[in-house]
Amino acid sequence: MRLLAIRGGNLASLAAPFEIDLAAPPLVSAGLFAITGPTGAGKSTILDALCLALFNRLPRLPGGVGTLLGREDDPADLRIATTDVRGVLRRGAGSGWAEAEFAGRDGHRYRARWEVRRARNRPGGKLQDVQQSLLRLDDGQRLGGTSGETRAEIERLLGLSFDQFRRAVLLAQGDFAAFLKASARDRSALLEQITGSEIYSRLSRAAYERAGAERQRLARLEERCAGLAVLDAAGRAALEAEAAAAREALLRAEQTAAAAGRARDWHLRLAELARDQEAAQAGHAAAQAAHEAAAEARRELEAVRRLQSLRPALEAGDRAAAEAAAALVRAGESAAAVATAETAHAAAAARLAAAERRWQEGEAAWSALEPEVERALLLDRDLLRLDADLTAAAAERDRSAAKAEAEQAALVALEGELAALAAGIDRRRQGLADRSALAPIAGEWPRWQSTLDRAGAALATLVDSRSRLSGQTGRVRPVAVAARDHDRSLVEAERELADLQAILSGLAGRSAPDGERLHAARTAAEARREALRTLRELTDAAARSVGDRSLALAESADRSAAAAAETAGAAGAESRLALSQAVLAEAEAALHRLRLARGGEIEVLRAGLTAGAPCPVCGAEEHPWAGRQGAAFDALVADQQGRVETLRAEARGLSEALGGHRAGAAAARRDADLAERRATAAAAELARLRRVWLATGAEAGLPADPAEDAAAALLAGRLAELEAEIAGIAREEQGAAAHRRQLAEAEAAVAAARAACGLARVLEELEAPFAGLDGWRRDWAGDAAGFRRKLAAGVAAFLADRTALAEAEHRLAALGSERTAARVRAEAAGETRTAAAAVVEGIAARRGHCAEQRRG
Repeated sequence: MRLLAIRGGNLASLAAPFEIDLAAPPLVSAGLFAITGPTGAGKSTILDALCLALFNRLPRLPGGVGTLLGREDDPADLRIATTDVRGVLRRGAGSGWAEAEFAGRDGHRYRARWEVRRARNRPGGKLQDVQQSLLRLDDGQRLGGTSGETRAEIERLLGLSFDQFRRAVLLAQGDFAAFLKASARDRSALLEQITGSEIYSRLSRAAYERAGAERQRLARLEERCAGLAVLDAAGRAALEAEAAAAREALLRAEQTAAAAGRARDWHLRLAELARDQEAAQAGHAAAQAAHEAAAEARRELEAVRRLQSLRPALEAGDRAAAEAAAALVRAGESAAAVATAETAHAAAAARLAAAERRWQEGEAAWSALEPEVERALLLDRDLLRLDADLTAAAAERDRSAAKAEAEQAALVALEGELAALAAGIDRRRQGLADRSALAPIAGEWPRWQSTLDRAGAALATLVDSRSRLSGQTGRVRPVAVAARDHDRSLVEAERELADLQAILSGLAGRSAPDGERLHAARTAAEARREALRTLRELTDAAARSVGDRSLALAESADRSAAAAAETAGAAGAESRLALSQAVLAEAEAALHRLRLARGGEIEVLRAGLTAGAPCPVCGAEEHPWAGRQGAAFDALVADQQGRVETLRAEARGLSEALGGHRAGAAAARRDADLAERRATAAAAELARLRRVWLATGAEAGLPADPAEDAAAALLAGRLAELEAEIAGIAREEQGAAAHRRQLAEAEAAVAAARAACGLARVLEELEAPFAGLDGWRRDWAGDAAGFRRKLAAGVAAFLADRTALAEAEHRLAALGSERTAARVRAEAAGETRTAAAAVVEGIAARRGHCAEQRRG
């Protein structure tokens, strides 16, 4: 899309028809140009005409319903809204129009026209609908039918919608921020359409194709090169000599050309400065003549400078004076530049002669010094080689010294480790001798460990038997016998066990009540009692469910009514809030327009209005606000500000009331839902209880509904009868329990005797290996587990020390061999260090001699 022309007439402050031809000189070659002028001159109206012709919209008009313009006493059909584009029609005009010519995306030229008129083209007539048309200039064909179809065709040809055009092309009235705030996708689409970035895709494809063609060409060249014959050594040497001669000739020619080019540039610069000087002098003379000729005009302009209409002429005179002064300055600068160039040329010639003399002197000095320099270079190479040898020898000497010190340190460490290991071996041998009593135990420790475990188990069984006997009535004689010490002999324990087994046989032969029958009867009675108690709990739960359901239904009805009332209140508050917000929006828009009308530039325009003369902005010849004072206007703005604040407070109050009604309705609905869910849950629980009641209570002959009072009374009587039956069974069980206690006492005594016999056998088995441990029976009897842990730790330490002693003795023998080898290595490292030091001293002496020669 390329804009070609903008035309219009009777739009806002532009009364006469106007035209801006962008396809004709001087604008066609201007590149950038600006639209300038004072407030009300019509700058924005030109851009409005462009938007009206293309889109029938104005970027600077607000959105929404807007407010009506005109006096309140005007007829309704003569007043229009502030958002109506027809309001751009100049006041007092019967019709207006706008045109835009452009080149579309298809390359053809088009003319879009927008028209608006009043009835019969009279200034007081009713505004008619807008008319839009689109004409293709190449063949005169009219495109589009209705206004909507015409605008759709224009958007297709432009490739931009109104919002895209306003953000990316027009950017009127500070809308550049709208482009910056657009989303990334919208900005990308706009930039691609505006800049034609599809060309880069075509360039990429062309570059790829060009690269393929070049690769093919390179392959063909390589094939041709492969077919060329290779020169022999003589031919190649001849060509290389010829190329070297050509390069030298080229170098001399380039140096000559560079010198000639510098001389030429200097002469050209001198001629250019001379021409600039002549032009400056001519300009200065012309400016001086113009300045003198404009003396009378300057005096006149100075006298009438305060008149606005003569300001351009005065500015032209000022510019002429400034140009004359600038010409004088340029003339002086040109003369100074010429003098500077001549001085620089003379200085350069003198420096060139001096440089040639210094070159000749240097050539002579070099011829005399060249043999000495060659000898010095040879000595420098020798010094560098000797320095490298010296550095390497010193590094080898340092490595030998470090190795010798490391070997000596290793030898000292080995000797210290040998001494410490020998002392440790002596300590371990003495410790094993002190614990020799553990030797027979440690030799077969797993066996004795298992035996100790059996002894501990036998002791635990004996202690458990004694504890059971201590809580029983002492009717059996073996109880006192079993209370003896556990360390008695095996013979006594076996005799005591035989006596107790005889007593147990006598008790087992006596008849006893049938305990199993009594237990089964009592279990059945208790099961019936639990069943009756469960039914009693069902009756209580059913009564609670009935009460809960009634309360929940009543609460649900109350909260539903409250929710309906709050919802009705919210609906009323919402309608009042919408009306209040609409009134507030209109009041804020009116206040904004009043503040704009009170602005500084508007005040200046209002002060310049003259009765009977048209307004430069709207064209009206009536100026109702021309003679009014600022105080009255300020009072009007203040009244409107107060009205806006009142409306804002009213809107806030309505919004808070609406929020309160909505919150109350939501809370009431939640409470009603909760109550209804509780009622539903209570009904479901009651139904479940009735199902359980029918399943368990039908066989007992109870009423069908657990909520009846008769059911609870019948259950209470049956529970009392069952409690009496259970008490009789308990009395019978007490007699059977007495017999069982006597039998249990005898069985416990026999178990204690058996445990004592087992313990005596185990202790006799441990007597032989533990003979070297003084008081081991006493220690074991006091704390069997602690004795076992302590003995296990001692045996483990004994075995570990014996193993460590063997390893230490083996390590002592190995360290003796390592010490001998370390001594040999230390002596060899010392000899290597001495030899490396001698090599360093020899190289240092040779370097000193060479350095003495180099200093000469």
